Amino acid sequence: MEHDIKVGAEETRAALLNQAQKLAGSACKHYELEGADVEFIGFSEHATYRIRTAGEDKHLLRIHLDERSQAEIQSELLFLEALQGVEGIHAPSGVPDRNGETVIELRTDDGNASSYITLMKWVDGQPAEGRLTDRQVHNIGKLLRSLHQAGEQFVPPSGFIRPHWGRQSFDMAMTRLSRYYSSFLTEPDWRLYGQAAAKIQTELAGMKKDGHSYGLIHADLHIGNIVFDEDDPRPIDFGRCGSGYFLYDTAAILLALGPEQRRDLLRAYDEAREVRQDEVRKLECFFIMTMMENYSHHAPNPLEWEGMRAEQPYALAYIQAFLKGESFLFRKLEPVRRQDH
Repeated sequence: MEHDIKVGAEETRAALLNQAQKLAGSACKHYELEGADVEFIGFSEHATYRIRTAGEDKHLLRIHLDERSQAEIQSELLFLEALQGVEGIHAPSGVPDRNGETVIELRTDDGNASSYITLMKWVDGQPAEGRLTDRQVHNIGKLLRSLHQAGEQFVPPSGFIRPHWGRQSFDMAMTRLSRYYSSFLTEPDWRLYGQAAAKIQTELAGMKKDGHSYGLIHADLHIGNIVFDEDDPRPIDFGRCGSGYFLYDTAAILLALGPEQRRDLLRAYDEAREVRQDEVRKLECFFIMTMMENYSHHAPNPLEWEGMRAEQPYALAYIQAFLKGESFLFRKLEPVRRQDH
């Protein structure tokens, strides 16, 4: 279920948040956390709350508001469980309720709504402030490598269900974007997006899946989903984890870096060798794909439109270079001159 937050739908958003607030209170009782401090964090596919007890223990409570099944949510927690104890990874993990269940379903006291609930161990750390340091970038590269090695080795048990990120999911993202692009793109801009999407689909169709390039990935490891303990990066929010190319997973963080730091991250990812030219081409494909998926995700929200319009001179510079076959990952591009939207 897509909870699009758009003009005329604020009532829907308010109703969902009100539902989540009621369920958060019920969940605290269910997990025997009565009296804990409950702090609202954010709202997307799920509403999230920080739970702090008198003993200063911290947890993350998630009220799942989308249509993911219990099996899908449970599968995410199984992958997180497999990451526990892996060297170089400090990831969240599920906390069982009083009956030993890690995914529960609760109804509001009035019985009008129900959702799946998960409680997670809190991952200590601070979000990045400003430009990442070279040390932080280096350590993110090492973290990515550890995550991908774990994803390569993970053997899904029977009944494991997680999404696949590739041609079909990208097509769905572009269909969603087609409903909202006019809020931040001109018609000529949108035609360029369409040409880039077609090229991405052609590139994806020609990529082979093998154990060294494809496996279980975080799938949303942008800078907002990493917290730092000093210079030690810690991944959070595995809600999109699923099957995909490791280079697709890498592209998300490259969006937040300049050309030289992108090169540094990739060197840290595999210190044994330089990134190959065919890998650069694939990374640039995933770079544009991820950028467009991000716009698809945020486009329904009017609060995002001004920022997305401001980004387009740079986004279009990347898209034009991609369409021309000009490599751009390790060089600075000049923004495209645009007429006012």
